[in-house]
Amino acid sequence: MQSVSAYDMKLSQISLPQIRFNIPSIDHVVGSIRFGGITEISGEAGCGKSQICLFLALKCSLNIEFGGVNGSTAYLNCGEGEFPVRRLSQMANAMSEKINNEASSGIITDNNTDTIATPILPAALMEKVFIERIDNFEQLLESVVSDSLVLFS
Repeated sequence: MQSVSAYDMKLSQISLPQIRFNIPSIDHVVGSIRFGGITEISGEAGCGKSQICLFLALKCSLNIEFGGVNGSTAYLNCGEGEFPVRRLSQMANAMSEKINNEASSGIITDNNTDTIATPILPAALMEKVFIERIDNFEQLLESVVSDSLVLFS
């Protein structure tokens, strides 16, 4: 591993894509989530951590012109219970419907035309979210070291 100065690291991060919530009060407090790294979301039970993570996972898969980074997400499910795939599907449906409605009304367009040629499908958003169940620290370490290298390369 090669070390870099803090200044060089700051300069390199300026060019990394970022994901915003597009909710002014949250963007003001949190800022943006940088692409290409690991982000930990923590808080008390029931405060919305899972909802935020699901939203960010879907948003990451969007193209840049729609506020995403055209990337993939490694969702490490470290909590109790099963991954909330039904909720992710509901959110993907709502997100794709919102984007498609905004595109058809001219609120958002792609860079080359006045409209979006191909509608955003919920399945296309969900295909870029990779879920792994983590039950202990060893699995977490293995996933972060090996699996993430494959996803983010």
